[in-house]
Amino acid sequence: MTFTHATITGNEVAEMKNLLDLYQTFCGHIDTNAISERRFRDKLNDLADSSILSENTSGRGQGLGQTNQYELEVKVEPVIENLGDDDRIGEVVNEVLHPKMG
Repeated sequence: MTFTHATITGNEVAEMKNLLDLYQTFCGHIDTNAISERRFRDKLNDLADSSILSENTSGRGQGLGQTNQYELEVKVEPVIENLGDDDRIGEVVNEVLHPKMG
């Protein structure tokens, strides 16, 4: 859901930290505990390994480290349809994602 929201709002290539912040916001909306940053990164890597996301590691400049950027590799519409079927997040999908599909 996090990455689908980022894609719909025009942030097609999103950094892990931005996705984590959005994920934590969504967890607050559905009143659930967020997983750790490390576990979240593992989940993103699993999605990249499954060809659902593509991953690109790039440098931020000398002494600033590297960042992972992710891009959705599947169509958004089927993702939203499947997310909407989940009782836990269906309401958030309908309130947040569907209106942005416009």
